[in-house]
Amino acid sequence: MRRWDRDEGDDPYLWLEDLDGADAAGWVRHRNAETVAALTGGGRFGTLRDEIRQVLDADDRIPYPRWRGDRYCYSFWRDAAHPRGLCRRTTLERYRRPAPEWDVLLDVDALAAEEGENWVWSGVTVRRPDYERCLISLSRGGADAVVAREFDLVRQFFATLADGTRVPYFVVGEPDAPAGPALLTGYGGYEISQTPDYDGVIGRGWVARGGTYVVANIRGGGEYGPEWHRAAMRENRPRAYEDFAAVAADLVERGITTPAQLGIEGGSNGGLLTEQHAFISALMLEFLWRKLTDSQHAAIPRQPSTADVGERPLTVETQ
Repeated sequence: MRRWDRDEGDDPYLWLEDLDGADAAGWVRHRNAETVAALTGGGRFGTLRDEIRQVLDADDRIPYPRWRGDRYCYSFWRDAAHPRGLCRRTTLERYRRPAPEWDVLLDVDALAAEEGENWVWSGVTVRRPDYERCLISLSRGGADAVVAREFDLVRQFFATLADGTRVPYFVVGEPDAPAGPALLTGYGGYEISQTPDYDGVIGRGWVARGGTYVVANIRGGGEYGPEWHRAAMRENRPRAYEDFAAVAADLVERGITTPAQLGIEGGSNGGLLTEQHAFISALMLEFLWRKLTDSQHAAIPRQPSTADVGERPLTVETQ
């Protein structure tokens, strides 16, 4: 009897077509275990695996970025510390340096941990010709089916401190909107990176109603590795507050918000930032004062203090 003439009920392996069935999954696990045992049973496998892993996890391997638009080149990078990978970008001038400085756009490991998902990077599609938005594809466990997330790639700015430190921050909101209400958040501790992710509550409850949401990547976090983390530890802890205030001042200077319309919020380690709202306000005024006087080539007669704070930022601490 030809195969296509047989009744499906006569097929003894029809149960294998139930891809999500427990029996089919168990059969696959058993076959995989046999294969893995056959391939990894000798000592040669362990040596080869370790040598190849050294190559794949080497920090000094050459990143091969892809140029998009006329400003940035993009790279997806995996290493021992980031096995799921980092979506990042840099300028051509920075890429040509011996040790390029990268801006992390999405930390897949952090996103997976936050959402409790086994996310695997599946690629990105960028909208042309402005290259301002993209669709990032993520799959659960490497499956064929993907989940698409929309991201705004170019809404990242940097606040520059007096010592030349550039503190990155992400702005989510209408790019062409006039100065309006803005909510600034940060963390700055335990080498945890604050990278963009989707928050439906913030999107529907704040951004969709005209608000701007800002994530500050202040020192103490892990955005630029261990050195960025250690830069705000122990006796250098005030740097985290200085960074947060510098971002607040930069938002005002760029016309994104005003001191009276700026709110700050944070939870856990980020909540410590909100407890220092008077200090943050004074620092913000100092940064704005310095910018103003520098542009006028005038001397600063005195440093602002907490007594100068009239309309301080609204503070919200979350658990």
